[in-house]
Amino acid sequence: MSQRIDRIRTLATGSRFRVGPILVHPERLAIERDAAEISLEPRIMELLVALAEHAGEVIGAEQLLIEVWRGTFYGDNPVHRAIGVLRRQLGDDLRSPVFIETIRKRGYRLIAPVAFPEDYRRSPLQVDGWAGRNPYLGLAAYDAEHSEVFFGRSRLTADVLAALQRQRETERRFLLLVGASGCGKTSLLRASVLPLLEQSGGFDGLQALSVAHCDFAATVDGDPMQPLAAALATWQLDGRPVFAPQPIEALTERLAASPEHVAEALNDAWRKRTVRNDSPHAHLLLLVDHAEALVASDRIDDTQRRRAWAVIEAVCAHARGGTLMVVRGDFHAALIAALPEIAERKGSDGHIDATPPRAGEIAQIVRMPAYLAGLTFEEDPNTGARLDDVLRDAAADKPDTLPLLQYTLHALYEQRRDDGQLTFDAYRSMGGLEGAVAHHAEAVFAGLPNEVRAQLDLVLAELIVMQADSESISARRVPWSILKNDAARTLVDAFVNGRLFVGRQAADRPDFGVAHEALLRQWPRAREWAQDNRRLLQAHSRLVRAAGRWEEAGRSDDHLLHHGQPLQEALEVQHRLQSRISIMERALIEASMRLKRRRHLRFRLAAAVLVLLSATASAFALWAFNAQQQ
Repeated sequence: MSQRIDRIRTLATGSRFRVGPILVHPERLAIERDAAEISLEPRIMELLVALAEHAGEVIGAEQLLIEVWRGTFYGDNPVHRAIGVLRRQLGDDLRSPVFIETIRKRGYRLIAPVAFPEDYRRSPLQVDGWAGRNPYLGLAAYDAEHSEVFFGRSRLTADVLAALQRQRETERRFLLLVGASGCGKTSLLRASVLPLLEQSGGFDGLQALSVAHCDFAATVDGDPMQPLAAALATWQLDGRPVFAPQPIEALTERLAASPEHVAEALNDAWRKRTVRNDSPHAHLLLLVDHAEALVASDRIDDTQRRRAWAVIEAVCAHARGGTLMVVRGDFHAALIAALPEIAERKGSDGHIDATPPRAGEIAQIVRMPAYLAGLTFEEDPNTGARLDDVLRDAAADKPDTLPLLQYTLHALYEQRRDDGQLTFDAYRSMGGLEGAVAHHAEAVFAGLPNEVRAQLDLVLAELIVMQADSESISARRVPWSILKNDAARTLVDAFVNGRLFVGRQAADRPDFGVAHEALLRQWPRAREWAQDNRRLLQAHSRLVRAAGRWEEAGRSDDHLLHHGQPLQEALEVQHRLQSRISIMERALIEASMRLKRRRHLRFRLAAAVLVLLSATASAFALWAFNAQQQ
């Protein structure tokens, strides 16, 4: 990974470009100014090329540290010195710049016009390790293995790293990353932020010695403590586990009963360390993904939420701990309302909004991996438009930008020409950017037998989570054991093989889920199912909350379901979503039905008594009338 930027910079090899009147020769590490050739240090040339790629944009020092230095430094920030050297080589004036402008407290901007030759984008660069491999991952998230082909997010990476540094300096040690579904939060962390934190020496002294990955979307049976404990069990120092080896269930119970066990384990592990040459801000990091499940899931109640947060708080409270939490933007307010302690822990600096990539960043996402893999983009002979430009423009300002773009690029690679060119014919045949995911999902579904396709309702009912009082939908991971018939398992297998679902082994319990929630929004069949069943899913959410209130009240009759619409909704949910009904919810429905039957019986008895009394009164009235007549 340390050679990644060096490789990318060689894209300009053989392709000179101009910065104002200056001709730049990256391959020779030289520039031509005033008819004289001036040699540049390799790092200074990388800095010039990086500024040229972002010409006209303000690029911060932290972003340059990521793109050029990759965090391989310690101590004083080297960017300012390098900018000064580059200015002198260009003949620029700090007070009246014509090349590099300093934007106070923000960074630097190359203000001179930049002209790349046309072949700068046409000539691919085939790098060992990516020749013959697909550099696009479709709906799957990027990770450290794919960091060499992860582009376009260095600005956001710099923001996250700077915020993490501030939070450690202020001893809050907590950062909340908020962004819409489809903006690439998970890939950003796994392929960009974490590799920098985990490399030797970390990033500018900020180092993660071990990272625990917790995904609350994998919560089973409404207990977020299980994935949290399973994640913390992976922490290691000097090759030894921080927590004593034990069954996950035992660690779950201990952490739930005593969150301070986190501090005990960390203190003990830190005392036993033998390696002492790490950075001053070395720590163990807890990465919490899909935190929206804490409020979106209809299985997690307030008690379970607070139990999980108590453990997270214990991690942040320790001097050698830290937490980076990721939440969807449309659930951010609900999460803070349910756990206001999060706002107190993060403070004013512990919040980062993951904004969608800009047009220039999208261009990097599209082009740079293609160059590394030796791919090219077709030019339309009729219009002169290039496919990479069409993809960039189509992805700009669209919801689900990154998953749709990545899936389209992945499909284009699969249909590439023998010479490695990505074509307009393939792009149009899949329905363009917005039609690619839907086209593939429908093709996988249509290829299944009728009895297998009939199981889609069952599978979607398990996967989709919907709020009782919101239009937002999210997805959860589902244990394979919920699928009770072979046809349903065949359908899920087909979608896993089609890379639309992802199966995995989690905490010794295999499960599956959608590769990305964009599938639920972009595939018309899934979107229509969600619209048609919105009332049913929301009714189930109401049933879950009613069951929780009933249990808290000691199963009092005062908290049973009303025999009108609430009970009818619950009976429909029980009939159509059988596998999602818990034992407590079944007990609530049965108790409500018993109460209804008792009330109905009392009503019938009262009606019978009323009829009898009416008949008796009528008989006495008749007798009195006859007596009067006599």
